[in-house]
This record gives sequence, structure tokens and C-alpha cells, in this order.
Amino acid sequence: MISFVEKARTQGMITLNERITQSKDRLAYLIDVFLFSSDDIDLNCEVLTWPKRINPVFDRNEEVSDRYCLYPFMPSGLSHPSKLDQFFSKIMDV
Repeated sequence: MISFVEKARTQGMITLNERITQSKDRLAYLIDVFLFSSDDIDLNCEVLTWPKRINPVFDRNEEVSDRYCLYPFMPSGLSHPSKLDQFFSKIMDV
């Protein structure tokens, strides 16, 4: 899973950006010869700006993956290091 996301983040984004550049060129021509509705323009804006909006999702995935790799055997419900510290404190007091 981690390798898939990393490949999507690197190679996939490069390919996607190349395809979006080609789409922008085609769209520039179409805008000159066709009158688009505002819904069509909004949809094209969503598609063409998608790569910028996906990067925070990749960043969040990396944070979650890193946390899981650092704490793979954490008891259920202890998804944050400070909770892990609290858990060990309770165990040590017993």
C-alpha cells in the first residue's frame, strides 16, 4: 500500500501533470471556438486544479503511515504517542 501511494505521488503525478498540460492546450483552443456554460467551466476548473488539491491528502497519508510504522503494536485506541505515554504510565503505576 505504501509503495502504491508513493508511486502515485511521484510517477503518477508527473504523468497526470503532463496530461493536464495537454488538456489545457486543447481547452484553450475550444474556448476560442465554443461557448461553454458556467457549469462546464467550473467542472474543467475542478479537473485542472485537482493535482494541487491532492497533495495535502498525500501528506496526510504519509503522516498516518509514519505513525503506524513507528507504533505498529499499539493497543487499540492508542493512535498518538502521548496516549501511548499515558498507557505506559498507568502500567508502571500498578
